[in-house]
Order: sequence, then C-alpha cells, then structure tokens
Amino acid sequence: MDIRRRLRKLYGKLYDPFDYNSHIFAFHEYKAIYMAVPKAANTSMKTALTNLMPIDIQNSLNETLPVRELYAIHRNELFKRKIRLMKHQVKRYNDYFVFTIVRNPWDRLVSCYADLIRSSSKVEDDTINSRENLPLFKHGMGFRAQMPFDEFVEAVVSTPDRRSNRHFRSQYTFLTDGKGRLLPQFIGHFSNLQDDFEKIKQQVNVHDLQLPHVRRSSRSDYREYYNNYLRKLVETRYEKDIALFNFSF
Repeated sequence: MDIRRRLRKLYGKLYDPFDYNSHIFAFHEYKAIYMAVPKAANTSMKTALTNLMPIDIQNSLNETLPVRELYAIHRNELFKRKIRLMKHQVKRYNDYFVFTIVRNPWDRLVSCYADLIRSSSKVEDDTINSRENLPLFKHGMGFRAQMPFDEFVEAVVSTPDRRSNRHFRSQYTFLTDGKGRLLPQFIGHFSNLQDDFEKIKQQVNVHDLQLPHVRRSSRSDYREYYNNYLRKLVETRYEKDIALFNFSF
C-alpha cells in the first residue's frame, strides 16, 4: 500500500472516507465556498470562480494549461492558504455561503463514459486524459477503453462508491458530512446551470462573472443511450442522489 492510500485510509477513519479527494474552494473575501462535484460543470465553474481568488493566486493561474490542471499544480499552495479545504473543514465557516452544482445521474454517466472510456483508446500513452483514467483499467474493475455503454453501466453499478472513480461516484458523497447531512446551502442543477449561476452571483454579490462553456459536448440526448434495463440499473445505483436532489429520467 503506497503512502497516498495509507493517508486516505487514515483520513477516512478520522473524518469521512470520502473527504480526502473532495474538491472544495473557499473565497474568503466574498465569504463563499464552492463544493465541486465532478462531471457537473466542474471545469466551467472553476474557470469562472478563479476570478474570486486573491489577485496573486489569479496571476499564478494565468497560464496556458487547462484550469483543471492548474488547480492541481497549485494544490499545496491553495491548501496552505486555506483556499482549498477538506470537507470536514467547511462547517468551520458557518457564516459563509456554501454552494454546489449537481447533475442528473443518467446524464452524468453518459458524460463520464464519453470522457473516461470513449476518449481512452490509447491508455498507454502519456496524455493527461490517459493518466487520469489509468486507475480504471489498472485495478481489474471491469473497465476497458472503448467498451460498449451497456457494459460500462454494468461495471459502474458493480463498483461501490468506496472504490469508484470520483467521476462516477455518487454525488451525495461529495456534499454530505460524516452523518449524512448536506453541507451546501444552495444546490444548483446542471440542467438549469445559467439561471442557477445567476443566483449564485447575486448571493455572492459579484455580478460581472461570466460562466464559460468549457468542454462543451456535441453528444445526442443522454436518454438515447438507455433502454429500460440500463435505466433501471442507474436508478438503483444512484438511488440516494435521485431522492436527495429530486432527479428523474
């Protein structure tokens, strides 16, 4: 077991098994906290919200790499400055506005399939995308590049959240504390992204933020990927997300 896995295991025992890999960002000047959910406008939100960071951090992020990579590169500095938080730390800021965006699980899974499976035909190469996806293929969890969508869904359903890639892990695991209580005060929806982003801007009192459409997809409607069998599998796998965030197919 490598040191990172040991740290995750220890951290899970102390706080929450899903806390270690959470992506949470505090904008202290505005008393706001964004709790990011992968595959739910995460990159677009981070790109827009970078403008709320201290100016020296903004300048250090002003490079040519995609914003998701820059956040990873500056990870230690963000933690040091208490800009990036662990999930258990959110409740310390009880006077902050805490918000997130969630996504219909059927739609989110199609997006996940396109990014992690369909775009991973050469898992051995050294692209950023392949390095992110490699654990899917390395640990014998039933995933392989270019696998059919129905096989992908079945593999996802058979993978519990504690072993899931964060891109298809249940969304509630990113947003609840160790006792299952929701931490965000405002939960926006990917399907209503622009309107909900406007509400976030009003609450944070910053009206000149623009939400870019990063990594826009040209795929067909997610419902076309499903038959009744696959639809039911996803409904069962993400039952808690569906109930908690009021989703429907």
